[in-house]
Amino acid sequence: LVQTGLVGTVFPLDVPVDSVSLKVTGGRRGVLYARGLRRLARCQTVVTRAYGSRPDLEWDAGRKRLLWYASFLRPVRELDRARAGGGGDGGRKDKRDTSLRRLLVSLRRPKSDMRSIESILDGAERLRPRLWDGVGAGTDPSDARWECYRLLRPAGEYWREALILSLACSGRDASECAARYVELVLRVEDGLRLGPLLGGGDARGTATRPLLDGSRVRELLPNIDGGGFREVAYAMEEWQGKNVWDEGGGGGGR
Repeated sequence: LVQTGLVGTVFPLDVPVDSVSLKVTGGRRGVLYARGLRRLARCQTVVTRAYGSRPDLEWDAGRKRLLWYASFLRPVRELDRARAGGGGDGGRKDKRDTSLRRLLVSLRRPKSDMRSIESILDGAERLRPRLWDGVGAGTDPSDARWECYRLLRPAGEYWREALILSLACSGRDASECAARYVELVLRVEDGLRLGPLLGGGDARGTATRPLLDGSRVRELLPNIDGGGFREVAYAMEEWQGKNVWDEGGGGGGR
């Protein structure tokens, strides 16, 4: 694509590369494209080794497409972060004015794809500092579940994809990353039984419903304000995170 000039169509991005201290050797697009390709290849290697070693692990294969997009576009997200002067989004809610969003629009990705890809990238960024810690290794099962749930929940139903991408970008050996991924997934799903709460496993995975919906909360607490409502919602989420698993599935669930 670089040699034929088609990369400008497939990868339509025109931003100053020097903002992230990159040495330009093949043009702006060429550098970002090459870095994205390396991230994509490494992510694919981790996935192949992880699921090759444990074919019994469930994963909706249709999510691979979104993971490939996210891994390929990770350097563009890093460029946005560098241009913003930090590692976070500074609480900005509107993501339309970013190189990543403009690129996704140029690639004619549907809005659902855009949201999913951004969720994977956001989740991978948040997970990275904790990947090699004892995730959910606390002595109390309830506290371990809540700690792990809070760590993975920001990625939503794409927590597996975010975990793979974050591990693949960690700089460690691909086989080590694959082994760590399998270890963490088994810990989350079999050890802590967080699958129903987090969702996103096989194609049937769904999150657990809240204890009370919004209308019921307001019926019980008619004078509650916005802050109080958020506190109630958080308390319900914490209780479910610590105490609810195997919902509707029997098997000695709580």
